[in-house]
Amino acid sequence: MSELIECKTCLKQISSAASICPHCGEEYYKKKKAKKKSFGVITKILIILTIFLVGKEFLDDGKNITVSPSKGKLDDKSFVRASSHLWTGVKLYYGPDRNYVFEVVGGNDNYKSSSGETMRGLFVKYPSGMLEWKDRNYIIKGDNYWVKENDPALKEEHWAVIDSNILKN
Repeated sequence: MSELIECKTCLKQISSAASICPHCGEEYYKKKKAKKKSFGVITKILIILTIFLVGKEFLDDGKNITVSPSKGKLDDKSFVRASSHLWTGVKLYYGPDRNYVFEVVGGNDNYKSSSGETMRGLFVKYPSGMLEWKDRNYIIKGDNYWVKENDPALKEEHWAVIDSNILKN
């Protein structure tokens, strides 16, 4: 049961449950009880933790999570980043789907590009048979080039030095 309080305007007795004084019309708003914040904070922490743990499954430091070309699903350790794995005969794959792009024929540390820039050249052969020079540093420092971990050329570690004048007009 509500108790009687004094109206702050007309000073007459009114019910504590009243929202308006029946004598003078002064409005009284009931104070809302403060909601417990701990439930909301705990919920937010659990959501963030869940997102982090689920998201961690799809993040990669670039070494172990790859895509299996046959299934299109993540397949640990079937590919490694191309960095330091560019031996003669190694086949390179590109992008998140790991599509085969070319095979390393060899290279030259003093390759001069058509712009006259000296770079570490990588001589590659496309599946069509076309040959081309590539910037080796671009490939090894990029995040998009991959090598199959079980590529037989990785075990041989053979490097063919190619004359940098090949393919120049």
